[in-house]
Amino acid sequence: MLLDDIISAAADAILQCLQAMEPFMQRWADSRVQKGDGLGKDAERNAEWDGLEAVEQGLVAFSTLLESHTDIAFDFFEAWSLRNIFALPPDVSVVAPHQKNLDLNTRPEEETDLMTEIEELRRKLENQRRLKRMYQKALRISRLGRARSERRLERLSYLSAPATSSDSASALAALASLPPSVLELFEGAAALPHLDGAVAGTLPLADPSKRLWETGRTGYINWAVGQLIAKSKQSAPVGGGSTAVGNAVEQAARVAETRDVKNLAQIVLAEEEQERADEDSMEIS
Repeated sequence: MLLDDIISAAADAILQCLQAMEPFMQRWADSRVQKGDGLGKDAERNAEWDGLEAVEQGLVAFSTLLESHTDIAFDFFEAWSLRNIFALPPDVSVVAPHQKNLDLNTRPEEETDLMTEIEELRRKLENQRRLKRMYQKALRISRLGRARSERRLERLSYLSAPATSSDSASALAALASLPPSVLELFEGAAALPHLDGAVAGTLPLADPSKRLWETGRTGYINWAVGQLIAKSKQSAPVGGGSTAVGNAVEQAARVAETRDVKNLAQIVLAEEEQERADEDSMEIS
């Protein structure tokens, strides 16, 4: 490699010499043409002489001469270098920098095994990269699911009563007993006889100057029923009958009103839209 670089440097020197000599020869040819414009035999010869062709032929001949002498000289130099400069003792090991600490005496079978092991390691590395991408995608999906669950928990947080809150616990108990109580109320109302409008119109009007039980039999019955209902509300526990229905209705009214139910419906709709958006984002990712 060093000999090749030296020979290339000599060839570059020859090329530079030819490039510097070409304008000099061109000026010489132009001056000869100008001087030979007189009369006589010299003028006739100069008229037939082509300066450009003469310059080209002279440069080619000079280049051939230089290259011939250079080739002969470097052939001797190369032969001498191989016999002297690069003659190393047999006990000296020549190792290139990129081959340092390498075992170059490996058998072909061992090399094949090493290449197979390298391919296996590359396959494992690619599988680890794919697994990492899957884990990252699963992490994004789990984060979206957690955010959705936290929004649901926040929406239903009013149902989670603290251990020290008796009102919230009783409200939850009333909500739990509300469906059967409402059904019982509906069945009791459906079993009542139909009230005819004509009969209702014949009932006597209450006299404002008399107390309720003094208006007649109907007034007395209404007064007695009202007294019994009031006493049952004060003393009877929540458990059955119309008193239980009334208590359940009151507990439900304390838990939420109509506007609260409407707000809850709006929150549910917003939550469903957010869930659809989360699902779309998970499909895109």
